[in-house]
Amino acid sequence: MSYDKDKEYIAKYLKDKQIRVPLNWLKEDFENRVRPAIQKTGKPISTFIKDAVNEKLIREGLCLPEDIPSKASGTVRAAIQKYIKNDKKKVLYIIDNEIMHGYVKSSEGMQSCEETWEDAINKYGDRMCESVSDEDHVVEIRCKKIQAYK
Repeated sequence: MSYDKDKEYIAKYLKDKQIRVPLNWLKEDFENRVRPAIQKTGKPISTFIKDAVNEKLIREGLCLPEDIPSKASGTVRAAIQKYIKNDKKKVLYIIDNEIMHGYVKSSEGMQSCEETWEDAINKYGDRMCESVSDEDHVVEIRCKKIQAYK
């Protein structure tokens, strides 16, 4: 494929599959506050903004977690909601600062001291996921470490 054909293909793809969203920001605010904060995450600015929009859509109930592209890191709430209706998944482990916390799907037939998945949502829901894995009847979510701001 020639260079001109490549350019044509890319231009057609961008026109058909993507939309450019203008985003104006006060320059001083962006340069002094926003850019340095985003750079601490190590993510590109556009990825960070897309993830932030996806998280807000889920948090405010405007979009279901399964409607968000898998590239979005997402919140613990979104990860739990993805599995909460799966009858095979019974146990949830949340790993926060290297400490594992266990939760059961429902308190029916369980000891009253056991916490449920709903309790996990209330406690960790707004935290960001570092990773999510599932095996057999278990879901394991590792929370991103909260970095202290200087």
